[in-house]
Amino acid sequence: MKNIILDANTISDIDKSVHKILRGLGNPEPPLDLSTVLDLLNLDKQYYTNNDDGLLSEVINRLTVAGKQILQHPDSLWNAIRNFDLKALYIPEQKRIYIDGDLHKIKHRWNEAHEIAHEIIPWHTDILLGDDKYTLSNACHAQIEAEANYGAGRLLFLGKHFESAANDYDTRFKSILDLHNLYNNSITTTFWRFIECTHTESKMFGMISEHPYYPKSPIDPSAPCEYFIQSQSFADEFSADIINIYKQIESCCSYRRQQIIGEGIIQIENTNGQVHDFSIEIFCNYYQALTLGRCIGEHKSIFTIPGQI
Repeated sequence: MKNIILDANTISDIDKSVHKILRGLGNPEPPLDLSTVLDLLNLDKQYYTNNDDGLLSEVINRLTVAGKQILQHPDSLWNAIRNFDLKALYIPEQKRIYIDGDLHKIKHRWNEAHEIAHEIIPWHTDILLGDDKYTLSNACHAQIEAEANYGAGRLLFLGKHFESAANDYDTRFKSILDLHNLYNNSITTTFWRFIECTHTESKMFGMISEHPYYPKSPIDPSAPCEYFIQSQSFADEFSADIINIYKQIESCCSYRRQQIIGEGIIQIENTNGQVHDFSIEIFCNYYQALTLGRCIGEHKSIFTIPGQI
């Protein structure tokens, strides 16, 4: 699935909301302490498990204005948590964030920030409360989740602080690892934001997929990756053939299980039919393979003349 590129007005509005929070915290240095954000916004946090019937039943019973669908069908929230494997949710009526306690701790930080973003993006409250002006089609749901992801990233990486710091690093995977340590966010989260928000003139992409030689489940040839992340510069020029890109990435992978598992040069055609070379690095965090690609120029074909060296 390709990341959704938000329009300039949406980005500006979310940035203003995040800037207000960071200003209220005194423009902190990294890493951000999320408990200070919760205190500033008067939000509560609680953990649940899919087996915690008592807590989830209490949540459902307390909902008084959290959307007509939930009111008409009290089991709908419970079913959503169970059937859609929700890892976190935010209930505006309670000013409370619920996080799946079974989730790996490394993911708690991102999910907490994502739900905070729903609170600080002004139009999300109306959506979460079931305002009749909004119809949550699949496309609308994808849009608001993309907006919350963007807001979470801007919050965790302290707005423009990350862009300024990251632009002093080169576009290599080592830079992502260094920034991951500096901001105390997961490697995957740092990887995603690095591609979307830094080095704006660089044509970069990222792919999140299974390790081709050690997949946790069979890889679908028609949808070989979980996420395909594009920088704005990349999206403006390339309409990526993800299957073709994956095949080239796969050919560069080694049998190593962790750290850098492959490097190489692949070719991607832009919308004008021109082929460009991309330098790629493939990093495996044991759970997933993260491929960083950066354009290094137009592909130069090498022709040889028979009989000449």
